[in-house]
Amino acid sequence: MPEIMPKSEELLQAQVATFAAETIDDGQNRKAVFNTIGSTALAHVNEPITRVLKNTDYVPNPDGGVTFIPAGTEVVAAHPEQYKAFMREKGGSNYEPIRAREKLLVDYKKYAPNTADQQTHLGKGSNAHAATYEKDGQNFVIRYHPEHQINPWVVDSYAEALIRGKDAPHFEQIKAISYTEGSTISELMPGKPLSEVSKQEILDAPEDQFDAAITLSKDAVVRGIRFDPRPDNFLFDAKEGIGVIDYEASDLGESELLQSNTLWLADALVQAGENIGNPTSAAEFAQSAQIKDTVNGILKRYYVACERQLSTEQFDLIASGLSSRIQKNEQIRDNYRNPQWVSDQLAYIARQEASKAARHTEGSTIYSDEI
Repeated sequence: MPEIMPKSEELLQAQVATFAAETIDDGQNRKAVFNTIGSTALAHVNEPITRVLKNTDYVPNPDGGVTFIPAGTEVVAAHPEQYKAFMREKGGSNYEPIRAREKLLVDYKKYAPNTADQQTHLGKGSNAHAATYEKDGQNFVIRYHPEHQINPWVVDSYAEALIRGKDAPHFEQIKAISYTEGSTISELMPGKPLSEVSKQEILDAPEDQFDAAITLSKDAVVRGIRFDPRPDNFLFDAKEGIGVIDYEASDLGESELLQSNTLWLADALVQAGENIGNPTSAAEFAQSAQIKDTVNGILKRYYVACERQLSTEQFDLIASGLSSRIQKNEQIRDNYRNPQWVSDQLAYIARQEASKAARHTEGSTIYSDEI
């Protein structure tokens, strides 16, 4: 009889993570399962995973009413029978999403930095810190959580998205993850965040790079990927063009996903580099008018690239959104170049400042009966 080899810890974690990600809709229940990922509780025991409600919850009744569950109640987050049924339905551990997670977990030791001293801190995002490092002649990015804030659910959400972008040009490529360390490792992509790129650099990019930006959006739709619209999640390289990092998995329909991705990318491109929030002088209005000209140049080139790269049906989804952005920028630019409009605006700003100063003076006056 052939020897039955026990499953590795990485495979068990991958199975439980895939089960939780694909079957548990309630966010708190899913988080409770991921919080046991180090012990892979569902794979080892026959007891359900439970959690204690922090706030009052409710469940719908068949008659349309609801049953309230008070805070402090222990509820079941997931049951081993659900997990076993999922594994049977997917045909066991050969299910591709399980295998993809297992490989990322196994590869963590291979790609992880040897020491923290190797790392160059990049910054802190909404969910994690990021740092770059070199290993075996290749540059990587590690995203990690402080020890007291490790969140395996966030790690898996990130991994799920980047698995969808595997081997796709201009998409960040994930190499390894660790649920217990709260870390993900990706290849360092070429380029600078759009916030560090001038608008003129974007405007002067060659035609094929504008076309490639639209192809990037189309590829994301095919793979079920949604962009994060912040400019720092898009990189620009003079040779490679636009790349995308920190994207997310999405179940939106193709039309909605294409519309949001394509318009969000347009918005990110025009937010590159220099911006003046609210001009307060004639010189700033003039400078802002020049910036609006550059913005419209970018939008118009992007519009033409969309016409070239999208089908008529696809283009119709985003044409009005781009047109309205162009028209709005042209109106603002024209106002900024209208001497009378600028004069009226500066007079309004002066009145506001005077009123503010008067209120400040009145509020700081000390009357004799207060002494």
